[in-house]
Amino acid sequence: MKAFYARAILSSDFSTALSDRAVLVEGDKIKGVVKKENAKEYTNELYDLGNSLMIPGFANTHSHVAMSVLRGIRDGARLREWLNKVWEIEARLRQEVLFYANIVGLYEMVSSGVTAVLDFYDVWPFVEALSVTGMPVRAFAGLAFMDKVEYMKEESWRRVKLIKDYEKKLSESGVGLFLSPHSLYSNTLDMLMELGRIDYGMFQMHFLETEDEEAEIIKNLGMGPVDALRLSGLMDKQRLILAHAVYAGRYINDIKRENVFVSSCPISNARLYSGIAPVSEMALNGVNVSVGTDGAGSSDTLDMLDQIRALIYLNRGFAKRLRLDASEALFMASRNGYRALNLNGGEIKEGALADFFTVDLDLAMPYLELPGLVYQANRFLVKDVVVGGRFIKMDHKISFVDQFIKSKERLMDFMGGIA
Repeated sequence: MKAFYARAILSSDFSTALSDRAVLVEGDKIKGVVKKENAKEYTNELYDLGNSLMIPGFANTHSHVAMSVLRGIRDGARLREWLNKVWEIEARLRQEVLFYANIVGLYEMVSSGVTAVLDFYDVWPFVEALSVTGMPVRAFAGLAFMDKVEYMKEESWRRVKLIKDYEKKLSESGVGLFLSPHSLYSNTLDMLMELGRIDYGMFQMHFLETEDEEAEIIKNLGMGPVDALRLSGLMDKQRLILAHAVYAGRYINDIKRENVFVSSCPISNARLYSGIAPVSEMALNGVNVSVGTDGAGSSDTLDMLDQIRALIYLNRGFAKRLRLDASEALFMASRNGYRALNLNGGEIKEGALADFFTVDLDLAMPYLELPGLVYQANRFLVKDVVVGGRFIKMDHKISFVDQFIKSKERLMDFMGGIA
C-alpha cells in the first residue's frame, strides 16, 4: 500500500479543499482517505506532494490526439472549409508521423492532468505511442465508420466484419474500444442500423456540431437526428458519447438518459465559428456533460485546464442567466468523464481508481477562493500526475519526456513541409 498527501485535497463535491489528509492506494485503487498523521499506521511507502492541491484526474472524452501535427491549420476557416484542408493533408500523413504526433499529444494532455482519454483517429499509431510511452493514461480508441465518404466506404464495411478482431487486439494492448460512426451525415442508414445490431455497447460520434447539420441529416437519412439514433439502436447502447452537440438544445429531453453523454469541446467549436453548446442549460436539465479537447488542429491546445476555463466563460457569456461554476466544470471533466468511459474514477474516495494530479501552489498566483486557482491553472502549474497509483508526472517532469523531445523534433521537421 502507498500513501499520497498534499497540502490539500479537493473534496467530493468539487467545491472545497480538505487539509491534512492522505490518500491510501492499494493496487490501482484508492483504499481510503485518512488523516495525514495516521498514514504511517497503514504503510511506510509515503509520498509527500508538498505545497499542492490534489484533484481527481480528468477524462478527455473526445480527442484526435495525432492532430498535434495539424496545430494551427487553416485559421479563420469554418468547419467544412477547415475539414477540406485537413483531409488534403491527412491523405499524405504516414503512420510514422502519426506515431510521433500521438506522443506529442499525449505529453500535452498528461501535463494538464488528463488520466484517461478517448481517441478518434488512426488506431494503431495511437496504440504504438501508448506502448512506447508506458501507457501513461487509461486509453480508448475509436474505430471510425464513414460509408458516405468515398475513400472510406469500402473500408467502413470491411471494419464491420472485423470488430471482434479489433476488440481482441486492443484489449491485448490494454486499450478499450469505442465504435465510432463519424456522424449521422457521413453514414448511410444501412450502416447505422448495422452497427446498432452489433452486440457491443460502447459508441461515440460527432453530433449536431454546426448549424446546418440537422438539415443535412434529414436530407441524408429522411429523419431527424434523434429519430435516427433511436431507429438505429445506438440510443440504447451501454454508452453513447455525443461529441460537440452545439445545436442539441432542442433535444435536451431526448438525450437526458443515464447512458448518453455529451462531450463538449468549447475551444474547437468557438475557433471554427460553430457556436457555443448550451452546456449550463443541459446540465441544469439533467444531461450528462463531459469535456473533450477535440484535436489540436481545431482547438490548438490539448490542455484540459484551458478547456475547462473556456467552458465556464463561454457558457456564462452564452447563457447570461444560467450559472456554470468551477466546481461544476471540474465535475464534468473528471467524474462525468470517467462515467462516460464506464470507469469508476474521477473522484478521490474509497474504491475509485487512483488517478489524480496536483496543482503547484508555489507557482500559483494568490487567490482568495478555490475558483481563483481553477481559473488561472494550466498545464505548467500541474506538478504531479498519478495513474493507478503510479507517477506519470513527478515534480513537473513527465515520465516519457525523452520520447517527447525526440518526437517533437521529428514532428517539427515534417510540419515544415506541409505549411
